[in-house]
Amino acid sequence: MKRSSFARVLPWLLIAVCPPLLGRCGGAAEYSTETGNPPVVQRQKLHVVLRDTGVEVVGDAGAVSPGATVRVTNRSTGESAEATARADGSVNVVVPGSSQDEYEVTVSNGSGSQTVQVSAQTSGDIADAGAPPGACEDLRQTLAARVSAGFANVDKTCQRDEECVVASTNSGCYSSCGSAIASRSGAQAAGAAVLQDIAPLCNEFDSQHCQTPFSLCDEGSPALVCNGTCTRVDALSCDQLLAQASARVTPVVSDAARACSRDEDCALAKADICPQTCPHYESVASSALAGLQRSIAETAGLYCGSAKSLGCPWSLLTPCKPIIPPQVTCNAGQCELK
Repeated sequence: MKRSSFARVLPWLLIAVCPPLLGRCGGAAEYSTETGNPPVVQRQKLHVVLRDTGVEVVGDAGAVSPGATVRVTNRSTGESAEATARADGSVNVVVPGSSQDEYEVTVSNGSGSQTVQVSAQTSGDIADAGAPPGACEDLRQTLAARVSAGFANVDKTCQRDEECVVASTNSGCYSSCGSAIASRSGAQAAGAAVLQDIAPLCNEFDSQHCQTPFSLCDEGSPALVCNGTCTRVDALSCDQLLAQASARVTPVVSDAARACSRDEDCALAKADICPQTCPHYESVASSALAGLQRSIAETAGLYCGSAKSLGCPWSLLTPCKPIIPPQVTCNAGQCELK
């Protein structure tokens, strides 16, 4: 009688015990995203991709449990970043680092966590994981051609030197050491147009896990001046250099403050530039002297320095007469030369 009663109760005991042990009452264990199950991590679906902003750990669909928190830690530097996995189990996490570093990927949910280590060597092909042979190189060449075309006719018109810039051609997923001389507004317009043009290519570039090659670029930039259009200063002729220098200094000297109450409020400013010009003096307010001298020195460094490096002749057509520096005075509230 007792044995018969136990036989009737046994199935119910098994039902009560087995559900909390999913997969342990016969059959293979299965991970799921339901509460009470540890998160899934498929290391073979994790790729290390080099980006401009650091290293991106890319998880393909099914790499981790949907909705899980994925933290990537650079084991070499200790820096980390995290993101939430998408509904298909894919994830993208960017963390500072290089392709030589080792990374730790920790996937967590409410029921626990799992950690795996990945690197450029364990994640398959860091550069072009999953891409057909030659696909990434074709994309790079297409990107380069599109970006080059987008900056080829960039606007260079200007009115002042300050409007001229050396614009980097880095755009979206495209990176290189290329640059273009442009006006500031022209560079902004060209950059926005190129970004819009290459957006579909960048989407494909990312989906193929293509790598943006690292380039060690020369950080030096040419000095630019406005000659109606933005131009390298070393591209101007000797005559243009002197004319540009004079044109830049003349309004600065004219606009210098000259208000005064007494002679002591005035100072003598040497306003000539480059050896091609005879000494020229101006009377300005003492408070304006330092700023005027700084502007003249900047102009001399830009234009006269380039003239010297280009081997422009320094002799004067007419020798300068000896000039004794004049004195300054305050006359009717304005600084003047005596």
